[in-house]
Amino acid sequence: MTSKFLFLSLISIFLLLSCNDAKLNSTSKEKVAKSVMEIDSLRISQFIGDAKEQFLISKDMNPKNPFKDKNEIYHKKILLKSEALKNTLAIHFMEYQTEEAFKEELELFLKSIGDLETVVWGKDAKFVKSQPIFAVFNARSMIFMKYQCENSLDKRRIENIQANLLKWFSIKNGVSMDIKCGGPLKWN
Repeated sequence: MTSKFLFLSLISIFLLLSCNDAKLNSTSKEKVAKSVMEIDSLRISQFIGDAKEQFLISKDMNPKNPFKDKNEIYHKKILLKSEALKNTLAIHFMEYQTEEAFKEELELFLKSIGDLETVVWGKDAKFVKSQPIFAVFNARSMIFMKYQCENSLDKRRIENIQANLLKWFSIKNGVSMDIKCGGPLKWN
């Protein structure tokens, strides 16, 4: 009887400790996630609110990560489509757990741009064999927009979307990159 009681007591203590440990882990993860997010749903909603006057909005709730990073903590993709549905701007919102993970992904991102030579962080270029890309980079997040060279969008509409991306997503010390069709590439 005593050994049975001792056995049940040990199991109870083990279960109690494991439950408390799980609570501590989930609580600390939630606090970290809430306190460090650079991209949030409110900003995306505000950005969409600005864009919906000029474009039809389509959300991709399960976008494919172009770089397949397990350190990604947030990824959302939206498509802005012109009224005639001939032109689409694809915008990715991506955030990573650490600055180191972000820098690794940033390196892959820059290598994926252009066919002839690698894009170098902060270095302007006259020619880049690439589709148009506009990107905003922060400490752990990147927001980038891609679209086709062959489009009939008014230049002002594209510049308006770029200005709104900067307005809603450029955090202190954020950097932007703008590549026109075939170049030039400019950093700000």
